[in-house]
Amino acid sequence: MSLGKTASLEIRTPEGVSFTLPIASPATRAFAWMLDGFVIFGIMKAVSAALGALATATIVIPIIGDAVLDFAYAVKILIGFLVSVFYGIFLEWVWRGQTVGKRVMRL
Repeated sequence: MSLGKTASLEIRTPEGVSFTLPIASPATRAFAWMLDGFVIFGIMKAVSAALGALATATIVIPIIGDAVLDFAYAVKILIGFLVSVFYGIFLEWVWRGQTVGKRVMRL
């Protein structure tokens, strides 16, 4: 998907081999970044739903106490940090330089 005029970059190696690579437009990169944001948001909503079920259990079973709510909130913050930091690192390592947004936008 091309969202603008696509420029190209010609690279010449010391061995005399030259090849041309297309350069992605800023709009294409912005859409890829936005898609990655939606994926991270979706992961965090799933985590919140799971921890919300745990919070519901504390209402149904009052003996569990407020400590579980505090623990669930701490886990949510920790998972949010881990997802936001390691999402790009992990996917770029596994998919050879691509995140979900980059793969969808064919970058």
